[in-house]
Amino acid sequence: MRDPYSVLGVDRNATDEQITKAYRKLAKKYHPDLNPNDQTAEAKMAEINEAYDAIKSGNTASYQTGGYGSGYSNSRISPLDSAESYIRAGLYSQGLSILRGINQRPARWYFLSAVAYANLGNFSQAIASAKTACEMEPNNAQYARLFEDLKYGDVPNIGRRVIINPLSGFSRLVAAMIIARLCCCLCR
Repeated sequence: MRDPYSVLGVDRNATDEQITKAYRKLAKKYHPDLNPNDQTAEAKMAEINEAYDAIKSGNTASYQTGGYGSGYSNSRISPLDSAESYIRAGLYSQGLSILRGINQRPARWYFLSAVAYANLGNFSQAIASAKTACEMEPNNAQYARLFEDLKYGDVPNIGRRVIINPLSGFSRLVAAMIIARLCCCLCR
């Protein structure tokens, strides 16, 4: 990615307020919801988000040398983490856009792409990606659960349900007790 400040169109000495204002202006212009099926807008939005994240986290020094790969060399946020953040937020197209730019594809890459594809309605690609993730890490219960859910068509809110770890047995029991108590209170 090029210099994050130039991506947002602000000076390096810009205030936080100016940076946020520029980000919001560009986000309104390129957001995928406002530009459906526009791959250029989708890619631009991913670049804008990456630039804004880099500026806000203070990881802009590595971008001064230029080149797409250099942006990640000293960054605390990996491309996979960035893609997962988009997917967790329900921005599946942006997550996939970042994933497509990653050359090395570990099992986690296939897992994240499966989640994104499923939520975008491309179940054949989601199942294929989930299967690959399971083949690469056969003992990963989270990947296996996703693959099974996809095979049997059980995909409601899959991005949030799968990526965010499920409640432990004890937490589930406490949650069930709270819900039961709340239901009893509402029935009175």
